[in-house]
Amino acid sequence: MTNITFNRLNGLEIVTLDRPEALNALNSEMIDAISEGILAFDEDPKAVFIEGAGNRAFCAGGDIKAARLGAIAVREGRIGLNSVVDFFVKEYAMNKALFHAQLPTISFMNGITMGGGVGIAGACKYRIATEKTVWAMPEVTIGFFPDVGAAYYLARAPDHVGKYLGLTGNHLESSGDLIKCGFATHYIYSNKKDDLIEALKKREIESVLDQFSESADDYTLPYERISSCFAPSSVEEILSALKKDGSDWAISTRNIIQSKSPTSLKVALKHIEAAKNDSFDEVIARDLKLAAFFLAGDDLIEGVRAAVVDKDKKPMWNPARLEDVGMKQIEDIFNKNLGLVL
Repeated sequence: MTNITFNRLNGLEIVTLDRPEALNALNSEMIDAISEGILAFDEDPKAVFIEGAGNRAFCAGGDIKAARLGAIAVREGRIGLNSVVDFFVKEYAMNKALFHAQLPTISFMNGITMGGGVGIAGACKYRIATEKTVWAMPEVTIGFFPDVGAAYYLARAPDHVGKYLGLTGNHLESSGDLIKCGFATHYIYSNKKDDLIEALKKREIESVLDQFSESADDYTLPYERISSCFAPSSVEEILSALKKDGSDWAISTRNIIQSKSPTSLKVALKHIEAAKNDSFDEVIARDLKLAAFFLAGDDLIEGVRAAVVDKDKKPMWNPARLEDVGMKQIEDIFNKNLGLVL
């Protein structure tokens, strides 16, 4: 069983991520099925509609517990790094294929849409938010970085919101914010999904989406403050700007950032900054290099332990301080050639 279903309805391909007990989190078999499906229906159906089973999640990401176990096995010398990186090679190749799909692709982001879920949804041409959407790239919380091509989308959000989201891992639930930032293209109530699918089977896609869309003007982010505080290109300067701002929002945001992996923060910021001028393919290729670095280190193991294994929420990062993560070390991570290809 692959935990994914394909259903052709009048030329509309319905792809359902069907693992609701795990919030439709991706496993290797699901990634293989999506990749094979993209190749199979690239010239056949009218469009591809991707949804998550149940009402709680579109897709909550990948199996981070499995990634942690793989990283531990690498550290202990029981397996080679490439054995663990292989999952990410397949996932990122799937993201890349979906991004370049010839057919119109539609993601219905009903519920939790995080990590690998953002990778799938973000690569689609049409991205539908609902009143239940909870969008986030929280990887710095577990000692990782915003991967699956997300840096490409984060870098293109206005007012440095991408850096804010990438360094805090905070959620977005407002349809107005999601659309303004480019993470969603339409806002449609979740209870309209069946009617939406019926209409998509019969009529032109954009006219249907426009007909079903609701107004999205509920902005919750403090854009001016974010634009000011997250303009700098170093984590230390961002923290200083937040301290100078002094508002309750700034104090809370500063505390959140300081709880994250120092290495993850510096890698994430450089990755998002670089992605401003990069193609999607360049970003996703760099994702693979950065993933290999974190899978060979300590912070991912510790971050996942603290977040979802022991759940004590008290990770012991290594290094523990921003000042102990030098820019030369970060540059070396980005410049290292590991010979990995998607």
